[in-house]
Amino acid sequence: MTDPRRFRPISGATIAMLAALVAVAAAASVYLLLSLVKGVGNQAEEVRLQIEAIKTGLTVGAGTGGALALLLTARRQWLSEREHLLQIRTSQVTERDAEERRITDLYAKAAELLGHDRPSARIAALYALSRLGENNPSHRNTVVNLICGYLRLAPPIDLAEASPWLFRDELEVRYTAQRILKSHLAGSDAARWEPVELDLTGATLYDFDIEECRLRRGIFRGCIFQGRSKFSHVHIAEDIRFEGACFAGRVEFAGAKLGGHAYFDECEFHDEAEFRSARFESGASFDKCIFSSAAAFVSTHFEAHVEFYKATFKDGAFFNRASFNGGGLFDHARFHDFLGLVDAKCDGKIRIIGAHFFHFFDLGDNKFYELYNSRVWFDEPDLGVMAVCPPPGWDYGEYIDGYRPLVPDKSHEV
Repeated sequence: MTDPRRFRPISGATIAMLAALVAVAAAASVYLLLSLVKGVGNQAEEVRLQIEAIKTGLTVGAGTGGALALLLTARRQWLSEREHLLQIRTSQVTERDAEERRITDLYAKAAELLGHDRPSARIAALYALSRLGENNPSHRNTVVNLICGYLRLAPPIDLAEASPWLFRDELEVRYTAQRILKSHLAGSDAARWEPVELDLTGATLYDFDIEECRLRRGIFRGCIFQGRSKFSHVHIAEDIRFEGACFAGRVEFAGAKLGGHAYFDECEFHDEAEFRSARFESGASFDKCIFSSAAAFVSTHFEAHVEFYKATFKDGAFFNRASFNGGGLFDHARFHDFLGLVDAKCDGKIRIIGAHFFHFFDLGDNKFYELYNSRVWFDEPDLGVMAVCPPPGWDYGEYIDGYRPLVPDKSHEV
């Protein structure tokens, strides 16, 4: 900010000095001109010229005074303008300070209401935060963090033992928070907020829906997803993390575009997991996941390496027409039902080393699989459900304890 002391008015001593300067300029002009006309012509002519010289000298003095007056006027105008700009800047700073105080007060009131006993007060706080973010773009990330913080908190009541009315009221508050998040992260480019990070670590989410939303990053470690979870056509620019999450209901990632690495390690899928036509652009890991129902990865694009190390598929696992552009790994996975990899594409190898197959599987006609130490369960040595042709380049070994190992077919090049 400009220091106002730089714009002090002109003092009396300065004015006196300027007046003396004007007088000196006038006297010097008169003296010089009189010396020039001395002795010129007769006496009458000399007197006339002396009079003219005095007039001219006085005119020079008057001109000098006028110039100085104009300079002083210009300086006063400049000082006035600078002081006006200083007032504007001071006013702007004051307004910004007042606006920040107002926003801080709104945050404080909303945070206080989020802890209120009445559900209606908590809902009002959520909508107040939504309006605050709508009117103040620079605070939108903070608003999202506050709403996520509320969802991460344990409910104020024990939902397992609460009465139906209390359960319904608390559920409505959480639905409201989730709807507000989606309303600002989906929709047209003009209405949608800039991609933000959602940190919902350890939250319990009911019918969570961010379908067609755009995020910068998503953190859902240890989340419990109750009901149906919708992530279809979501766009996430950076990493998304679901380590240890539990999906109690159906989960949908159909058409999702995940720009960063996707971490699903040790997740539990108790209902159908739909990843049809999803695109994993920077790799994915599903290590030690448990799929209790069907897992659909049909036409899914894995642009980088994907791992299903020690994953358990208790129902069908469908990878038909999937693209493994960075290779895949299913080492020590357990397939209790059908596995389909028909028409799958891979630029490298798909490792299925040490896996257990308990049901029919179809790997298509491709030869990019490595099946060393994998075993196939047969109910009986000759009449088991797996009594079908092995994958190209592989054969069944000797029957041992209900299993037949997959071994390279020596008659064909693997």
